[in-house]
Amino acid sequence: MRSTSTHTLVAVAVALATFTVPRVASAQSAPPTLEGAAWGVGSGGVVTLGLLTLGSRMGHFHHSPNPLVWEILPVPLAVAGGTWLARNDHPRFGESVRGGLLGFGTGAVVGALLGPMVGDDGTDAWAGAIMGGAVGLLAGTAMGLARTPDAGEPWIVISLILPVGP
Repeated sequence: MRSTSTHTLVAVAVALATFTVPRVASAQSAPPTLEGAAWGVGSGGVVTLGLLTLGSRMGHFHHSPNPLVWEILPVPLAVAGGTWLARNDHPRFGESVRGGLLGFGTGAVVGALLGPMVGDDGTDAWAGAIMGGAVGLLAGTAMGLARTPDAGEPWIVISLILPVGP
């Protein structure tokens, strides 16, 4: 069985690999609506899993699929939103996917680190990673939607001040 740090490393590696994938010829690429729907299923599923994990950590357990209506709602909403955005504003869709992946990776790492500090059993690290990843995905997607794709500004600006002399 893999450790939590191995899963985190794999998730970060996959997220970073998406930034280096070269463009493909238009005949080789998937239709934008399919890209949007696939992203919606994945991102909506992550948010749903985060909601279910939060509920279970609070002691709310489901014994039948009937009460899951509200928790599953992010999936069809994300599919509809992703399909519409990919079809009507594909550059902004790309920014939202990049932001969502970056936010997911960051949130999962932060959640995995903070989980054991908050809870007291052995499941806190992975539960924190799932919930943090869902929150990070939502925040990163919102940041990607707010960013203008042709702005040319970097995503992350790092400023360092290094003292050179005494």
